[in-house]
Amino acid sequence: MADTPILSNPLKEMMKAGKVALGMNVRLARSGDIARIAHTALGCGITPLVRVRSVDDQDVQVLLDNGVMGIVYPDVNTAAEARRAVARAKFPR
Repeated sequence: MADTPILSNPLKEMMKAGKVALGMNVRLARSGDIARIAHTALGCGITPLVRVRSVDDQDVQVLLDNGVMGIVYPDVNTAAEARRAVARAKFPR
């Protein structure tokens, strides 16, 4: 796997550098075009993020598999909800 390219997350790099990051909203419910948009965004230096329905959204891992580099969870109000959100974004061992 020495030839596997390492993708950088442009949003993380901008945040580390103290720069402002701009974005745009794309609204495609359950469309295969989402994966194409995510991969195209990466090629242009744009970090693809997806807002999911909740911390219990079953689609998080599929979205990450398809090129999304960040998940935006709505209405996280407690430490327990934050832990569930993080756990949902990790793959089972």
